[in-house]
Amino acid sequence: MKTIYSNLVNKSVTEQQITSMDLYYKVFKDDNNKILKKELYDKNKLSVVEFYIDRGAYHTDILATNSKGSIIIIEVEKVNNNYFKHFCFEYLNGILQNKDLTIVNNEEFCFMIQDIDKETNLSIYNQTVKFYEDSDGYELEFYYHTSGELLYVSVLNLSLGFYEPLRSDELSLMPNFEQWNQYSSYYLNAEPAVPDGIIII
Repeated sequence: MKTIYSNLVNKSVTEQQITSMDLYYKVFKDDNNKILKKELYDKNKLSVVEFYIDRGAYHTDILATNSKGSIIIIEVEKVNNNYFKHFCFEYLNGILQNKDLTIVNNEEFCFMIQDIDKETNLSIYNQTVKFYEDSDGYELEFYYHTSGELLYVSVLNLSLGFYEPLRSDELSLMPNFEQWNQYSSYYLNAEPAVPDGIIII
């Protein structure tokens, strides 16, 4: 087993870098580079532990040895060679609090986070966010109505100090619109959850 460190968007950082970071992950991987566990640290204090298991595996053993505090159990399902579904179960003192679905690629770029009703297992569209980054550093976050239709887009570029929320009828004002527009069928609605061939540079 090996241990690495990462920031909140899963980019690797060094042990020296984490000394100046408020929030970071300590990541445990097996010899095949498969994530087994993540520990989130807040000001060098352990905050939350995330356990990674195969889709459909039982939670019983993990809960039996982690009955106090907050933990997250993530069931991983490989969709294809490009994308993975992460079914996340958040527990507090052994009691299920929240469920959500996250879609990531091989580089662990997150395309979508969607809350799931813990009683019905139905998707909650107005608690869904999809993500896109273009080659010029613009970060886009897409938010949706309860019906699943696009509500608005948040456009951010930290290096330029740029932030602009755009309504669904203002998308043509988006920076690098042509670059993003080729993937619009995925982002204009909360469904489908899994993208098809989207390239994040």
